[in-house]
Amino acid sequence: LGLLIKQVVSPQHNEDSDAAVTALKTAAIRMPDREAAASELSAAVKGAPLAAQVAILEILGKMGGSQALKTLASYGEGDNVDLKDTSSRLMGEWMTADAAPVLLKLATTGPADKFQVRAMRGYIRIARQFVMPEPERVAMCAAAMQACKQDNERKMVLDVMQRYPSRGTLELAIDATQAGNVRDEAKAAAQKIGEKLKDDAEAQAMLKKAGL
Repeated sequence: LGLLIKQVVSPQHNEDSDAAVTALKTAAIRMPDREAAASELSAAVKGAPLAAQVAILEILGKMGGSQALKTLASYGEGDNVDLKDTSSRLMGEWMTADAAPVLLKLATTGPADKFQVRAMRGYIRIARQFVMPEPERVAMCAAAMQACKQDNERKMVLDVMQRYPSRGTLELAIDATQAGNVRDEAKAAAQKIGEKLKDDAEAQAMLKKAGL
């Protein structure tokens, strides 16, 4: 692995760069100890030429795992625009739910820019697509509604609530009818959730109390 990393960071011939990256990606993914491999790759990013840094981050994104996520998060919070772009994109496509706290942090700190928007949408994607306990999904939806800076994102969260009807998501939708620019969408979401919970007496009581 070390030899392949060296070929990516300092190729003997420029025309060998693509082949070196492909070989490193194949080897890294096949490593029996992916966390150790990710640590070695992460260490190689520092001081490497920008093209090699981006290539290694891409490989870490393919590998997954806690070390890869930690490395991407660090560059997602950094100052280099190219590395922020690569890292935020890869974390937005992450295939395990452990990226959620990292994405929420990126979405709620730093300047309001395209990377922040990308992080928020990646966070919402995890809430929408991943299998998780109901209380965890409700908590994610609540955090997203509080952190969203755009109405389009709030509408995306409301869509998640409708997809997973529960008393928790119903309560969030009802709360969203009280303020902001998505009152109508929140009202419609609450009503649709209520329809799916028509046999839940407590849910129906919540709707009645809210005048819905």
